[in-house]
Amino acid sequence: MSLLRALHENRGVLFAFACVLILTVLVLTLYTSATIVRPVHALIEQTERLGAGDPDALDPLEKPVTYEVELLSVALTDMARHLNERADYIRTFASHVSHEFKTPLTSIRGTIELLSDHLDEMSPEERARFLSMVDRDAQRLQTLVTRLLELARPPRHTATHSHLILLC
Repeated sequence: MSLLRALHENRGVLFAFACVLILTVLVLTLYTSATIVRPVHALIEQTERLGAGDPDALDPLEKPVTYEVELLSVALTDMARHLNERADYIRTFASHVSHEFKTPLTSIRGTIELLSDHLDEMSPEERARFLSMVDRDAQRLQTLVTRLLELARPPRHTATHSHLILLC
């Protein structure tokens, strides 16, 4: 009984202690929210903006609060910047490849059309000359395909612009 009596007599102090404890937990929760949850939500928002193509999202968070969130934000923006540069490179590369393929294909189609329209009127030398043109363009296409397959292999070095030189 003496324990219950002591608790009853000190209930005011115990109530004050419980209030201080609850207040401390509340303050720690708010602090945790401010230092972890808000920056994580800011990172999520930044990631969504990057996914939507917002160029302003390429800058790291201004107030990351913690060092780890700052590192994560910098890494995220660096990755997004790298992916944008890679996408630009692929667009340029595809444009060059398309041009390189169109030239011999146009020549082959034109030669085939010419041969089909005038085959009977051509001398054997003219036919041989036109067929050698088709063969030369087909070899050029084969070389381009071989170089593209070489580019598909894992890179041995980091120079990305050297790939454009291979096609030219």
